[in-house]
Amino acid sequence: RCGRTKCLKQYCHCFRNDIRCGADCTCTDCHNDGKHEEKRIEAIRHIRMNNPGAFKGTSLELDEQTVTTPRGSVRHVRGCRCK
Repeated sequence: RCGRTKCLKQYCHCFRNDIRCGADCTCTDCHNDGKHEEKRIEAIRHIRMNNPGAFKGTSLELDEQTVTTPRGSVRHVRGCRCK
C-alpha cells in the first residue's frame, strides 16, 4: 500500500500524526518504523520546506519564535531558514 512513499509522506496516517508504524499497519517496505530515522527526518524537513504548516497539532509542529535584531526590530521566525 505504501510501497512508493515508504510511509514518509503525509498520506500515511501514522507519519502525519508523528506515530511510528507498527504491527497493526498494512505497510510494505515502511521507513516510518523507527529503523530509518535519518530518512524520516529528511522527509520531515522536505515537507516543512514546502509546507510550514505541516504536522499541525503534533509534536513536529514548528513553533514561532520572536527574535530581536541588532538594530532593535522584532521579527517572528519559524524554524530553520537554511537551504
